[in-house]
Order: sequence, then C-alpha cells, then structure tokens
Amino acid sequence: MLKQILIIGATSEIAKAIVEVFDKSMKDDCIEFILCARDITTLESLYKDTTTSNINIMELDVCNFWVHREFIESFNNIHGVIYVAGYMPKQQDAQANFHLAKQSIDVNILGAISLLELIANRFEMESNNAHKNRFIIAISSVAGDRGRASNYIYGCSKAALSAYMQGLANRFGLQEQLTVRILCVRAGFTNTKSLQSIALGILSQRMLVASPTKLAKDIYKALQGNKTNIYSKWIWKPIMIIIRLLPSRIFNKMKL
Repeated sequence: MLKQILIIGATSEIAKAIVEVFDKSMKDDCIEFILCARDITTLESLYKDTTTSNINIMELDVCNFWVHREFIESFNNIHGVIYVAGYMPKQQDAQANFHLAKQSIDVNILGAISLLELIANRFEMESNNAHKNRFIIAISSVAGDRGRASNYIYGCSKAALSAYMQGLANRFGLQEQLTVRILCVRAGFTNTKSLQSIALGILSQRMLVASPTKLAKDIYKALQGNKTNIYSKWIWKPIMIIIRLLPSRIFNKMKL
C-alpha cells in the first residue's frame, strides 16, 4: 500500500522543492504525494512538468474548517503531513484592514491546528507496528521569535504556530510507544517571489537567504535526525538568539 504524504499549501515554490527532495530521497518507500491547495489550476500548472511519479492533486481551503474532518478521513494510509500554507500581508495593510490580519491568523495557525490535530489524533489511534516513523512538519518563521514593528501581525501567527508545534512534540514525546516525528521549521529569508519586495545587499543575500531546495534538504535531513526544531538557514539561530536577548529598552528603539 502506498504511503501518503500530504503537502498542505502545495502551490508555493517551497512546497514544490519539498516534493522533489522527498521524492528523490524516499524512492524505495512507495510514496504517494497528496498535493493540496485552494487553487487547483495553479497546482496543475506548477506540477505539470514534474518528474515525481506518484502525485494526486486535491482541492483544500485551509480556512474552510468545516470540511477538514471529512477531507482527512478520505485517506487510508497517511504517513506524513507537511503544512506549508502561509499568508503574509504587508504590515501596514494589515494594521489598517483587520480582514487581512484575520486571514493571516486563519491560514497560518487556525488552519494548521484544525488539520494537524485531526492527523495527530489519528496517528495516536493507529499506534501499531504497521505505522512507524510517521511525521508532522510545519513551516514556521523566524518572524515569530520576537515581535517586530515591520511584521508583527504575521509574526504573531507564526509565533503561535511554533508554540503549537512545540506542544505537539511534547505530546508525542511523552508517549514512548509512538514513533511520530514532529518538526517545526523556522524559516528565514527564502528565495521565492515574496522575497523580491525586500531590499537585501549581496552579502546579506549570500548569508541569510536559502533557496527553496536548500530549505527542503534541511527539512529532510532534520526529519531523518529526529530533530523537533530547526532554523534554515542555520545562521538564523544565533541571530534570533541575540534578538530575543536584547533588553526591551534597546530593542524598542531599533528598526528591524
């Protein structure tokens, strides 16, 4: 029976890179990738030339919470899920328009909780030798490590997602009989279309920006190493430690 891996929010460049990296790395595991997104047309266009053999494209709106249970129950052998869905409004627009702020919360955290809890509960119920090394992965962001004026509405949703994934890791860590791997990925700058609006120098680009493929490889490596939390690129970890440790009287005067 094919092991099903759900990619939720599969229309992003990051999601496509994840599919390609996981497909190459898991050739012997009989994997079927379930690519989920709200826009089926974009999904079909993005993956029309893919070399990935087993893919299944399905419509899913992460904000349509009422259909999530039926959607998850339609699969019979979920091996893993990767939550890539995300929405980052411009900070000033979200400050002026609550609907944009709400959409960020709905996509980045509420949709994740709704779907991932259904899968986590299912993994608990199916705890037997036939279901080993299952996994739940979510793409969070360094924006959630400390609220900053430039992106605090988006950042607060990612902070909530990171905290949720930490709790999920603790939940399964307390159950030694289960081999469910939980991974929170705190992504920094990634070389996608959304990065084009951010002005970065050449040195900063080389040091701070990861390609989607690099991010995908970091995710797969961390999963194989049973990590529960990673930064990609790794340089973001010391950067964010420093930012978190800055006293408020200093931090609040800085433009970050």
